[in-house]
Amino acid sequence: MWILMGLSAALLHATEGAWCKHLSRRGFSSGIMSLALFLFAVPVYFAALLSSEVPVLGPAFWPAALGSAAINLVSIFLYMKAISVGELGAVFPLIALSPAFMLLTNPILLGDHAGLGGLTGLPLVCLGVYLLGLKPGMPWTEPLKFTDKSHRYALSCALMWSVAANLDKLGTVHSSPAFFLIVRDSITASGILALIFLRRPGELSRLGTLSGIASLALIGQLSAVAGIIQIKAQLLTHAAYPLAIKRLGLVAAGIYGKIFFGEELGFKRVAAWLAILGGLGLMILKP
Repeated sequence: MWILMGLSAALLHATEGAWCKHLSRRGFSSGIMSLALFLFAVPVYFAALLSSEVPVLGPAFWPAALGSAAINLVSIFLYMKAISVGELGAVFPLIALSPAFMLLTNPILLGDHAGLGGLTGLPLVCLGVYLLGLKPGMPWTEPLKFTDKSHRYALSCALMWSVAANLDKLGTVHSSPAFFLIVRDSITASGILALIFLRRPGELSRLGTLSGIASLALIGQLSAVAGIIQIKAQLLTHAAYPLAIKRLGLVAAGIYGKIFFGEELGFKRVAAWLAILGGLGLMILKP
């Protein structure tokens, strides 16, 4: 059952990314889609909370919730920009690199150090990232410069999410998954709404139409359902196993990109996916 749930979470996450790219082509801004991802996820989390009790909050809950919300407030814009201007088949593998960045952030934040799996998987991940940036006729050193804007956005987002993941874990331990997500996403949505109102209030007009609300609501609902399924899958087995399966979403995103947006799907890109998946698998399953 947990395998099916992990695959479902991966597919939902990829579908969310493809839908965001579709909406960006329809003229929805990164800001309004970022707001939708958090704002419309909250009701789904409230529904999940109804089946459990409101938890007693631990001392680290509010620092973790505020810290994670602050990081998400910045990283979600990078995520949306990466999807809007880049190819799903290249952006999603880079966004999936947060476990690799956690080899750097975990020792600093939690005192955890990488084992043999992490050290073995890192070269494979680096190879995959390099292949994603390599284009025909390009000098072999060019991908190392990360001149592609969408690649820089995606890598920055993955780095920030590696820090937020530690705070999310801490906040969940001091409350419950659904309650923490409600608070974190409500704070993040409020911050994004304030930024839009101060900088580009005209964007909020997209929330004034029924079709606009329905289109945007799907972003948050897909994200929330994927998150809940992921948490439930982790309760059924070792937490790392569903996390590893969720990384298959990068393949689904690449297929979506090929079918719906005419993106590249050649041997080099598939080889890059396999290298990244193999490296992340070693990191997650054999820490």
